[in-house]
Amino acid sequence: MKLLKPTDSLSVKILKILGASALFTVVSILSPAFPYAVLKAYLKHRLGNNYNNNQIHDSLKYLKRKKFIAYEFKQNKLKVIITNFGQQYIKRVGLNEITIKPTLWDGRWRLLTFDIPEFKKTARQTFRGKLKQLDFYHIQRSVFILPFPCESEIYEIANILKIRPFMHLLTCDRFPGDAKLVKKFNLKT
Repeated sequence: MKLLKPTDSLSVKILKILGASALFTVVSILSPAFPYAVLKAYLKHRLGNNYNNNQIHDSLKYLKRKKFIAYEFKQNKLKVIITNFGQQYIKRVGLNEITIKPTLWDGRWRLLTFDIPEFKKTARQTFRGKLKQLDFYHIQRSVFILPFPCESEIYEIANILKIRPFMHLLTCDRFPGDAKLVKKFNLKT
């Protein structure tokens, strides 16, 4: 049977469901296979009838093989545990889902500056890439600007990447020379 790809939406959905419950435990006095069947039935119920048992089974198998989840079976109890690697993956998926919706311009700019140290180089590159994906305008190497409210989204990204102490988000009024930015963002003044 073909195992699912890491970006497969079913695997991600299952990981999020299991991650939300933190620890899934099923007790069986009947047979060792019973808890696993209950787990699949639970997931099928949570996912609706969009997926069959084989798809759920393949996704669970994939998540275990990639070490996103682990099974512990002791004294007729099955525990499904989200590993540290699985928790990090859930956060990365969450990072990809963060968006900033353009609103009517309030005449204020959100100026983001950061100085992320070299030992967090990967986080810095991820952060810079995400800012560009969110349509921030790149003014200088570590300075970006956006005309829309974005505080909660930026702080969420910074917390996921563990770089919050290294960034500053300022809200400022219009300034001389911002006409180029007004035009770039197609804002009504």
